[in-house]
Amino acid sequence: MKIFRVTLTLLLLAVLLLTAVSAVSAATEVRLMVAGLTRETRPTWETIAAEYMALNPDVRIVVESLPTGAELYAGLTAQFLSGDPGDIMQNWPQRGNTVDLDEETILVLDEYLDWPNPYTGKIWGEGFYPGIIQANRAPSGEYMVFQIYTTRGGIFMYNVDLFAELGLKTPTNWEDFIQTLEDLQAAGKTPLAINDVVGTWDVFHRMILSQLWWDWVQEANVNQDFTVSLEEATRAFLTGLVDLDNPRFDQIFRLHKQAYEYAMDGWTAAGADDVYRTFVEGDTGIMFGGLGNLRSLYEDELLDFEVAVFDFPIITEPTSPYGSGQAFSMGAYGTSMAVSSHVQTKGILDEVMDVVFFLQNPDVVRLFAENHWVLPAGPGVDLPPPLDGFRDPDPSYQAAYGQLSNWYWGDSALMDFVYKNHQLYLRDLMTLEELKALIEPMFMQAYRRIAADNGWDIE
Repeated sequence: MKIFRVTLTLLLLAVLLLTAVSAVSAATEVRLMVAGLTRETRPTWETIAAEYMALNPDVRIVVESLPTGAELYAGLTAQFLSGDPGDIMQNWPQRGNTVDLDEETILVLDEYLDWPNPYTGKIWGEGFYPGIIQANRAPSGEYMVFQIYTTRGGIFMYNVDLFAELGLKTPTNWEDFIQTLEDLQAAGKTPLAINDVVGTWDVFHRMILSQLWWDWVQEANVNQDFTVSLEEATRAFLTGLVDLDNPRFDQIFRLHKQAYEYAMDGWTAAGADDVYRTFVEGDTGIMFGGLGNLRSLYEDELLDFEVAVFDFPIITEPTSPYGSGQAFSMGAYGTSMAVSSHVQTKGILDEVMDVVFFLQNPDVVRLFAENHWVLPAGPGVDLPPPLDGFRDPDPSYQAAYGQLSNWYWGDSALMDFVYKNHQLYLRDLMTLEELKALIEPMFMQAYRRIAADNGWDIE
């Protein structure tokens, strides 16, 4: 009898184990592939996967790593060539860069933009800023890449304690901004920690140009998709819509130079570390940079003053008759994901799309923001300080980013030429008239070449 009881017990345990194994094996596996998972970023993704699986025990999310940087494209290509690609994969976030943009590899997501998201209570498409949707469309116009979050460039960090001591208010428009810099200088403080490396110059210049060219952007953006394509930009230049002899172009350069008159000592040769050290010493009012700088400040244990942020000042008509008053934000692309068409063959499309919807859950987006110092790709997410200090971008803010990416970065030689000569202007080694005389022929030459290379017939 004792032997029978032991045998029966073992049989029952075996049945329970088999049941558990069957339950695990019966769970639908969804492979979530993220570029460059690190010891810092993996826990966030694993936490999100665990929270989803707690709500949906019939799905098992496997978080895997893809190469990062320049190797990402090769890694994505290898996934598709393997015949068993990941189900949700980080992809290039800009139009035209998504690997093999066709329905054989990437799922078209347009129909899902109108679907209700059970994890937000809203339509899925309403959870994105419109400009982000348009900027992530393929050249065919199809929506194949969705964005989880964005980063932000062109922000100002300021010493809250110093502002309080001097009775200064946070500037919102350009006039207030320049007045604040003057007040800091009059108090014997360094007004602005900034350098003139190409990345800083590029962002600062774009933010001014975006606001003064707003009406040109609208007219150049023929198909009104929020982003001026390279063809649209080329056409704007070659047909005379964008005219470098226009007075507004002078103002773009003059406003840029006006701000740099208050820059830290040695800004012409300063590196990123020099800018950071100048600010944290405590006698500098404002530092220009991005979210990475802000994170460094908040994690700096030696920092002995409070830091807050404000967005790039709005240029209004009192400053320039071309001031649009638009609240542009320098929205850089964040992590963008694509769904492999392979999920249809595997019969797991519904499960995969449910995971996609979950990634827009405000709690998930907030977790990304808190852990990785990023910003939402859409409205309706409450963020902790200091990330709550940013304004929502204008719905078409991608026009401010996309059109300038194309107009200046469409030709690397042109970009380099404009940057190096503009440096001479900022240093008072060249007049504005001399600068324009140099760069205008380069603009026309570059865009004639771009039109010819692409076979665009532009009169």
